[in-house]
Amino acid sequence: MTTTNDAKSAKPAKAAKPAAAPKPAAAPKAAAAPKAAKATTSAKSSGAKQSVTVTQLRRAIDKRQLLALQGLGLRRIRHQVSVEDTPSVRGLILKVRHLVEVADAK
Repeated sequence: MTTTNDAKSAKPAKAAKPAAAPKPAAAPKAAAAPKAAKATTSAKSSGAKQSVTVTQLRRAIDKRQLLALQGLGLRRIRHQVSVEDTPSVRGLILKVRHLVEVADAK
């Protein structure tokens, strides 16, 4: 049995797309003036990093608390670490505030 190309199974020929017209060359943009440097005179960017001392007082009850204590660098009860005072560290301290004691490092 030989196969023949039926008109039903043949795919219709696609119409050729017209060639796109070449785009005109872009005009050179004017050089933008350099932005002025922002003067930062805040206390946080004065070079000295703020830090806090965190002491673990109680043990973690669940995995979330354990991970927060490990993120702070605490390993056991009465373990003390000094960490930078950043918003992310403050968030970790907030999660386990009932398990730790926080003091400003001098």
